[in-house]
Amino acid sequence: MRALISIALLTLGCSSAFAQRGPADVVQGFYTARLASPSTGAPSGRELAEFSDYLGPELVCLLGAALRYNDKFSQARPDDKPPFIEGDLYSSSFETPTRFTLGKLQQTKSGATLPVHFYVDSADAPDSKGWEDLVHLKMVRTRWRITDVEYKGGFAFGNKGELFESLRAGLENAEPVTGWSVRELDSCTMDKVAPKKAKGKSTSKSKSKATSKSKTTSKSKTGSKAPVRR
Repeated sequence: MRALISIALLTLGCSSAFAQRGPADVVQGFYTARLASPSTGAPSGRELAEFSDYLGPELVCLLGAALRYNDKFSQARPDDKPPFIEGDLYSSSFETPTRFTLGKLQQTKSGATLPVHFYVDSADAPDSKGWEDLVHLKMVRTRWRITDVEYKGGFAFGNKGELFESLRAGLENAEPVTGWSVRELDSCTMDKVAPKKAKGKSTSKSKSKATSKSKTTSKSKTGSKAPVRR
């Protein structure tokens, strides 16, 4: 009984610690874990489980889809290299950074943005210049989570745009392989990439309603005539 109580208290303590983490703590924890991993491209299942403590559910969903696609691709075409197998996904550089520093946090009611300066040190000398990317976060169920990485490095051979949209576009346009369907991406959406069909439908409906109203009004006006005296 005492052991169960101790485990429960420990679990509550861990949950409280996670809930109290600020945006900078989340970014620091994520990139510390990322740089400690030697793998590139889509994370392994074990890495994704570790990264999910820091990433938003939509981003975890996309990374999981990329991992599954790589597995299905390797099974279908064992002699070819899967598309999400090389390069660093979480910074502008194709080569994984060796260290990073955090910039000044910009926080709003809707979320937070934290500049992160990355460096790729060589064996001969440390990288004195590096580059800066922007990490975007939002509150998800009372916890700060990384929802996207904005690539600002400007490398000729490197990542451009944003992590979320780059992953989604790559998976949507990926070569079809047996056992994987693009429909897996249906649940991997954020507000900024949500379908806009609803707006179009509501607009057309409102237009049709307005048109019908105007027709009814015009008919009522033409139909009402002044009484004729005899």
